[in-house]
Amino acid sequence: MAAVCELSPSHFVRAFSKTFGAPPHQYVLDLRLDFAETLLLDKRLTIADIAHLCGFSSQSHFTTVMKKYRGATPLQARLNKVRREA
Repeated sequence: MAAVCELSPSHFVRAFSKTFGAPPHQYVLDLRLDFAETLLLDKRLTIADIAHLCGFSSQSHFTTVMKKYRGATPLQARLNKVRREA
């Protein structure tokens, strides 16, 4: 991305972080987790399917990242969202 913007990698990260409030990797990770949380509402999709659709290397990786950044495992998030919807 830095090359496309014709910036050095360090300057790009600083500019991106200032503009979007997070470094590029964290910003993209947040988008992937937002998408995953939306997909968790569809009970037809397995958590492994959602992990794959959101670009995680495995269900285990997805679970670890979700727990770290959202404070709940995908299954916990799915159950909480279903309860709130009912």
